[in-house]
Amino acid sequence: MRTNVLARREPLSLRLAAVVVALALGLFGGVAAPILTGSERPAYAAATRAGIAETANRQVGYQAPGSQCQPYGPLCDDWCAMFATWVWEKSGVAGAPRSTYVATGIGQWGVSKGLFKRRPAGQRGNPLPGDIVVYGEPGSGVGGHVSVVYSVNRDGTITTIDGNYSNAVKKRTINPATARAGGRNVLISGYVAPPGVTDTPPPPPKPTGTVGDFSGDGFSDVLGADAKGNLFYYPNNSNASGKFKPALGIRAAIDHGWSSYPHVMSADFSGDRHADVLAVDVKGNLFYYPNNSRAGGKWNPALGKRAQLGHGWSTMKFVQAADFSGHGHADLIAVDAKGTMFYYPNNSKATGTWKPALGKPIVIGHGWNTMKFVQAADFSGDKYADIIAVDAKGGMFYYPNNSNASGKFKPTLGKRAQIGHGWNTMKHLQAADFSGDKHADIVAIDAKGGLFYYPNSSRVTGKWQPALGKRAQIGHGWNTFQAIA
Repeated sequence: MRTNVLARREPLSLRLAAVVVALALGLFGGVAAPILTGSERPAYAAATRAGIAETANRQVGYQAPGSQCQPYGPLCDDWCAMFATWVWEKSGVAGAPRSTYVATGIGQWGVSKGLFKRRPAGQRGNPLPGDIVVYGEPGSGVGGHVSVVYSVNRDGTITTIDGNYSNAVKKRTINPATARAGGRNVLISGYVAPPGVTDTPPPPPKPTGTVGDFSGDGFSDVLGADAKGNLFYYPNNSNASGKFKPALGIRAAIDHGWSSYPHVMSADFSGDRHADVLAVDVKGNLFYYPNNSRAGGKWNPALGKRAQLGHGWSTMKFVQAADFSGHGHADLIAVDAKGTMFYYPNNSKATGTWKPALGKPIVIGHGWNTMKFVQAADFSGDKYADIIAVDAKGGMFYYPNNSNASGKFKPTLGKRAQIGHGWNTMKHLQAADFSGDKHADIVAIDAKGGLFYYPNSSRVTGKWQPALGKRAQIGHGWNTFQAIA
């Protein structure tokens, strides 16, 4: 389906060449992070259904060139069907009809496979997240349209992700009983279910306590406070093309006045799968700023009203937030001026009602005042934050979280292993899961302001051994920032 866009037909060889160029250049600018509004029922049915909805949503904002050459299929032509089946395939759906390029042909395929669910006249029917919406009767030829169901809403509407809508990927909320689309302006005939998925809701996801994932999509983002005190959110845009390539999206300002904070951290303190911000001001007051990005019903990066967690933190040389205890809520790790390392448990649920709080500190080490950087994040992928530190000589070391070694949690670190050298030239460092593989990577700023991504390469040999891979530059001009989180 094409809306408000006139097609320009080039020879097929040129169209195929153009799509190769589009793939090579990664033309997915402005891709939005996954959002759920308060009126939507989230994609729940199974891991695959949730994955379909999220995969589609991550493409919202992509604008194809006038030639209609795009990375979702081999033709430079109307591409709604190519987009829908691409989303299924990328989400792990086996047998997606990738060679069906006509929208109503997907409906016909669904009928032949027993997967088509007809929409009764004047009714919504039974759409589910991850289904493909078919405009026009199955097999009725060109002039129809297809989209992917993102959510089924309580008010009778559905939210869909439409490829080739004004030659872009757009998110729309429609009344399926009356919505029309396609060159023939046709009604929805029904929905095609993705093969091999179930409709049984899984248990609610457990909190993650993840570091840096402000958007909650499983990939850590970057927050940066510049010299003027402006706090910016840089979305992780590495999966915009469907294939991981480390990149950041367009920044958004989320606050100001942060020049008075010597320590700024981003981690999921509340356990809602979205990183919050914790900060220590020059007076030593420790504050918790909740992630309030979903408060308005539409995801918009924002922080809520702060709450004070403590005071006297001005004596700390390092302060880090990460899930050290493995219970899904970020704790705090701090090193004082004498080099003593402390673990502060997240005690926010101690009274039965969640209220941001820290428990009594426990000493877990000494001699840490010789370090230039101390970071806490789950480097090993076991859901317990480890410690990454750089000493004065530039040696980088991994300290495993050994708190469960006895079978009962007791905050402890294991024997360190060196994973690099020459890191004393870096200005800032962040350990977080940038690649989304459940293992923390490293993002660092050098003296010239270059921003680099260092992948966690610990599993490359097949046997886990702490290591970092070859770095990739993802930005420049970052030497004006006083902190990243």
